[in-house]
Amino acid sequence: MTPVEVDAALTAMLPELAKLPDEAMVDCQIRGIGQAARGMGVAANAALKALAKMRKSARKATVTGAEDGKYDPDGIYIEGDMGAAELLRQAWACIAGDADEVPPVFRQPGRLVRVDSAGGMVEVDRDGLRGMLAQRASWYRWRKGTGEIPSGWSQMTFPPSELAAVMVSGAVAMDAPVPLLDAVVSVPYVNQKGEIVRRPGYEADSRTLLLPHDLPVSAMPLARAVALLRDWVADFPFVSTGGATHAIGLALTPLVRRMIDGPVPPVLVEAPKPRSGKTLLAQAMLAPVLGWSAIQSWPGATEEQDKTIFASVLRAHAAVILDNIKGRVDSAALEAVTTAYPTVRGRPLGSSEEREIAHLTQWVLTSNNGSFPEDMIGRLVTIRIDRGVERPDTIDTSAFRHPDIKGYTLKNRALLLSALLTLVKEWVAAGRPAPSCPAKGSYEAWRGVVGGILQHAGFTGFLEGVSASRAEMDEWRAVVTAWAQAYGEGRVRLAKLAEMCDARDLAQGEMGSGGDHARLIRLGGALRTRTDQVFEIDAAAIMQVLGAPGESSADVAAKFRLTEDGGAGRAPLAGTWCIQPARTIAGAKMYSLKRL
Repeated sequence: MTPVEVDAALTAMLPELAKLPDEAMVDCQIRGIGQAARGMGVAANAALKALAKMRKSARKATVTGAEDGKYDPDGIYIEGDMGAAELLRQAWACIAGDADEVPPVFRQPGRLVRVDSAGGMVEVDRDGLRGMLAQRASWYRWRKGTGEIPSGWSQMTFPPSELAAVMVSGAVAMDAPVPLLDAVVSVPYVNQKGEIVRRPGYEADSRTLLLPHDLPVSAMPLARAVALLRDWVADFPFVSTGGATHAIGLALTPLVRRMIDGPVPPVLVEAPKPRSGKTLLAQAMLAPVLGWSAIQSWPGATEEQDKTIFASVLRAHAAVILDNIKGRVDSAALEAVTTAYPTVRGRPLGSSEEREIAHLTQWVLTSNNGSFPEDMIGRLVTIRIDRGVERPDTIDTSAFRHPDIKGYTLKNRALLLSALLTLVKEWVAAGRPAPSCPAKGSYEAWRGVVGGILQHAGFTGFLEGVSASRAEMDEWRAVVTAWAQAYGEGRVRLAKLAEMCDARDLAQGEMGSGGDHARLIRLGGALRTRTDQVFEIDAAAIMQVLGAPGESSADVAAKFRLTEDGGAGRAPLAGTWCIQPARTIAGAKMYSLKRL
């Protein structure tokens, strides 16, 4: 049979085929014509497609006419000749639902997620998506009759597992026709345009889902909002004015996160003594926007640290509090995640492959005089508090303005949120003026928004006085301070410098562990790389480095003859110092400083 004859035969038979029952349409003669027609001309291929369409229509009509009414017009019917693209289209339509419906599944880079009952994001795997597809539609497959069992539609318990596996695969999920989701919030928030969003639901522009809430927010004068926020933090003993300002900045950051086109810096809340209120301060500042946040302990092993960090990223938490960090923190994963935007790469637990995940998290660390490497020091925004007593937990809080700061914060959550929103609204209405504060490296977008809001409201000290914190002080500045106090401009052996560093817990990351000889070699190498570097020693450095445990600021000031206003004008250590090249004298290497 020639192609022309095939085309003519099919064209003539199509009107009659529509009238036949399904059993007749699988007649050997028809099947033979179809086999002969494959690949033999455009008309033949078009006829085959029409034949398949009519077969499907005839099958549905057959089921629709059944007395039991099993045919479901909203169901999804899988034909043997249905293409993968069409099956995927119907499956995604099932998930997406109506235009005004919040879908059960959203997408992020390389993955699908759902929102759990606590408002967190959970990755959707193959089985999870398969269950959702089964819940949202009935699925049917056409089965050929065998023997006495006639052909017909058979309802499936679940859709094909292969379908769900394809849908959750990274490449397909990336372009899935479901909304992108960056954040889930439970209170009114500020979108990237500076508008306050109060109505629950999904906003496509900011890619944010606002859950149903009953937290009323109200307008108030700017002066009242500022007074309310100052009163809120008044009981915390900030070492500097900037500490209180940074605390309010921490409260603002998750509220205006969508306005910040860049990473946000990690915030360190530190104190010289345990039980000074570090964790309480961090939780209180985040509470108006996020509720009372849980804390996470910081594991000691590097591998566990990496898992802790990436597990939080996968959950898409708006903020994470890593609590009670001890000793030196030298984590490449933590350094990387604090500058990652808008995604971060990592390896989920139990997976051998790296994944790229959306990342908008605010990281908060608490520590008692923790030590950080130079790269991390430049990232930190520090809030230092100091009760000035040996046992901070024994302080009588009855005289505080808010003895129960947790209770006060949660009770007045709507009022505090309204005050924060007032700060944002007034700044936006003023034209978003830029702040006149020090720069902050990779965090200029954050500085421009949060710093601008705080400065416009009258808060001072933002990103100023960084030397008030030991953690923000370059550790080698601390080493030079102790070195100048102990040896001045005199020459000293490397072993003596190592003893000095051990006594004051300095440069421990540089020297590392192991035998004395190995540690001296590493310290010598660190000094060599810092030859000719200049360090400024001021009152803050002297008080932080040279003060003995439990020693008050007044005692340190008297010992080193600091001026009454905290300056170091009459202190012999105050000034600029430079590390000199090592010199070999009588066969021994000697090290020295020079005062400039």
